[in-house]
Amino acid sequence: MMTCAGLIEGSLTTQRISDSVYLYKVNTLKDFGTDDWPDDVLSYIKNNMMYTNIISTFGKRTDPWLQHVDLVVKHSNSILTGYNKSKSPSHMNITQYDWWIYQSAGDMEDIMAIIELQKAKTGKNRYHASKNSTLNLPFSDQWYDVHHHCSGLIFATPGFTDVFVSHDSWSGLYDMNRIAKDYDFKFSDRIGGPKRMLFSSAPGRPYSMDDFWQIDNNLVVIETTIHNWNNELYEKYCRPSQIFTWIRVQVANRLSSSGQEWTTNFIRQNSGTYNNQYIVIDYNKFKPGSKPSFGFITAIIKAFT
Repeated sequence: MMTCAGLIEGSLTTQRISDSVYLYKVNTLKDFGTDDWPDDVLSYIKNNMMYTNIISTFGKRTDPWLQHVDLVVKHSNSILTGYNKSKSPSHMNITQYDWWIYQSAGDMEDIMAIIELQKAKTGKNRYHASKNSTLNLPFSDQWYDVHHHCSGLIFATPGFTDVFVSHDSWSGLYDMNRIAKDYDFKFSDRIGGPKRMLFSSAPGRPYSMDDFWQIDNNLVVIETTIHNWNNELYEKYCRPSQIFTWIRVQVANRLSSSGQEWTTNFIRQNSGTYNNQYIVIDYNKFKPGSKPSFGFITAIIKAFT
């Protein structure tokens, strides 16, 4: 089912996927000063892809969490397949590594710093003294100023007649090719999970990187990015053999019916990349005119574990 949906989405949005992936790649490569992905970046990405595919393939029969990791990956890959079946010679040739990196755009902001940290050991990095930290950082101060993404607001009206959730996201002009998506998947009871999700997204991405999700089990999920440019923690905790954030957030959305469950499902296999404060609003805990009950809001500050 999800494979078929991905094939259709990739076919229907071919031009927009081509534009979006091309602009993302060109702008990200400017940070590296290269014409294509550096070998050390590809090595990190290839190892992560291999780890994710192996652990989900062998674990999905007995572990619902890994089953949904497998579904997320297959859904993403099917969008690329649909794109490749419909693209013309004028469209971008998107490799599997281009695609994984594009899906991992949030994680990539930390991976870029991790790669530069690794270069420091060989003297090939470009570290400089930053005004923003006592640590040496790999990019310019301007790079850190612009690599932030979003913020959110939860507002209760007087007398708790209603509770509103809002979110805003900002980025470069290259990232303004956006799509609001409405997925309604009829999962079997064996697979489980909510059926319908509405979220802000971009061409080719089966998730919200902002994040802003409305889920049919009355959960709303938002986040605001809290980067942690800490070289010591990068070196201690971040490895390719972990599941990236863009996958874990989808798994948490599908397997959770409360903020506490969402937290438990999300922090498993924490990659330490794309560190955010996630806020889960559970409207099952709210009745207009009364104060929300315990568990209405769950806030998770995710960093390194």
